[in-house]
Order: sequence, then C-alpha cells, then structure tokens
Amino acid sequence: MAAPSVDDLARSFERYLRAGNKSPRTVETYLEDVETWIALLLGRWKPSTAHNRYRGLHAFYRWLEEEEASRVRWRR
Repeated sequence: MAAPSVDDLARSFERYLRAGNKSPRTVETYLEDVETWIALLLGRWKPSTAHNRYRGLHAFYRWLEEEEASRVRWRR
C-alpha cells in the first residue's frame, strides 16, 4: 500500500482538528505548521517516513489532550 500524500495527511489532520471543535483560525495555523513540517520531512526522507512521523505526532497530541482532560477531571 502506498504511503499517503501530504494532501491526504493534511486533510486527515484537518478532520481531526475540526472533530475536536478547534476554531477555524486554529485549524488554519496548525495546518500551515504541519504542512511545512511534512514538506521538510519529504525533502529529506521517504514518504513512508514522513507518514510515520506524522502518525507519531498525531498519537502524541491525542494522548496529550486525553492527559489534560484527565487532569481537569481530577481537579474538580
């Protein structure tokens, strides 16, 4: 199976952000940063490496959001 393109990754990340109810400005800012980062990865590594790094970042931020939500619930 071929690695997803940068556009595929950006659309996936955008869906994730919108599903998380992020503001339109936040979505725009995050997409600019991620697209630049992925472009830099693609300039140095294979597309599959860029995809794996993106997936790792995605998993990290998902964990971070869950961790923060857990801390908020704990404080109540």
